[in-house]
Amino acid sequence: MKTSIFLAATIAGSLIADVFGRDDNNFYSDIIRLDNCAQKIHKNYVDSIPSSKLTNAAISGMLRMLDDNSGYFFKDEPVISARKSSDSLEYKNTHHFAGLMNGSTAYIWFDYIPDKISTEVEKFLKKKRKPPVDAVILDLRECRGGFFNECVTIAGMFLHKNSVIASTKGRAWAQNKEFKGRSKPIVPDSVPVLILISGQTASGAELIAAALQYHERAILIGDTTAATGRVGSMLPLDKSNMLMMTTAFIYSPAGKCIDRSGFDKDANYTTFRQREIASVPGVVPDFEAVSVKGRSIIRALKELHYFDTFIKEFNSTEIKSDSRVVFEKFREFVIEQSETVYNADSTSRLFAPSLLMNRIAAYDGNLSDQMNVALLHMQRTFLLEQIDNNRQDIENELNKYLWLSGNLQTTSKTLQAPECDHCLQKALSLLQSKKDVWKILKK
Repeated sequence: MKTSIFLAATIAGSLIADVFGRDDNNFYSDIIRLDNCAQKIHKNYVDSIPSSKLTNAAISGMLRMLDDNSGYFFKDEPVISARKSSDSLEYKNTHHFAGLMNGSTAYIWFDYIPDKISTEVEKFLKKKRKPPVDAVILDLRECRGGFFNECVTIAGMFLHKNSVIASTKGRAWAQNKEFKGRSKPIVPDSVPVLILISGQTASGAELIAAALQYHERAILIGDTTAATGRVGSMLPLDKSNMLMMTTAFIYSPAGKCIDRSGFDKDANYTTFRQREIASVPGVVPDFEAVSVKGRSIIRALKELHYFDTFIKEFNSTEIKSDSRVVFEKFREFVIEQSETVYNADSTSRLFAPSLLMNRIAAYDGNLSDQMNVALLHMQRTFLLEQIDNNRQDIENELNKYLWLSGNLQTTSKTLQAPECDHCLQKALSLLQSKKDVWKILKK
């Protein structure tokens, strides 16, 4: 037992030392202390605890010291993630959308950039149309990043060959790399590009925005990004187990670290034409515009998986109808779902009154039935009001999910910009005159 645990600890220690360097004089003595602790617990604790559980507990404790990108895998399946959140390793539902606005403006939206998605984006942008695409809007406001190489490839679609897209810097020499455009741009320089960003725009999505801003190839609209520019690497522990963790920070072509932990506040940054870039963490837009109305209801419906579940059920019915019918059916679906699960903890994010009313009912059991009835009525009224007031936003989201599911015949093939979406409206207004666009892009 002692030999096997110490051997595993030594192997793990060697791997970590290779990555982070051998500058910690206490590293091996600390590993021996960890090994001794595991042996004492395994041998003397009143209940028998398998060594696998002790090992996983130790790994879990170490991962919690790191960031949300950290995790422990067994044969490519996640065993332990650092934290349970929508941005962690356990978040598997990812979506994207590519369509047209106003007939000739390409609109591409991501909430995550998965592997091989660049091929789909390239096909969409190269598709022959009449009239051809006269502008591109990349909506990265909800994009938490994705596969690093895919993000580099997407950025390269708008830049010339050998243009610096990003660089990475870490403690291990292998993490210090520079990434450049590999071919001529897919989108001609004559086609303006606008990128929508927000405080939720993270990691690889920030890379795309920062690269195109530096080369003055795109105008950024929205709010300052999350400042979480990090690269995660999969490091083998043995034949079946892998450790995923952050091994490098992402830097823009201007030399600015996108991540707030590595950001140098005393440095000055400029675009390649010497236009000033704000010296603050994250990526700062050229035009500020925040979409407030409607975002909370959309985010709540997504977190509760109402869109996903509805699209699966809707597609199974094989009903062919227009977008108005789709919306009405979704409206009915949400009400039905909310009344079924209204007492679950997760719904408190959507239904503010439920916490208060449940608390009152808990103090007086006699009121429980009446409170539940009142709660249902309050939720129904509140939810119907929210859905109807944000109809355009919800229809747009339904369009995206229906597009993804291959069922676009049930809805409009173009995306409409809601009046409440100030960020998207700002982008479209800039494109109407193009005066401000070309002034910044210097065309």
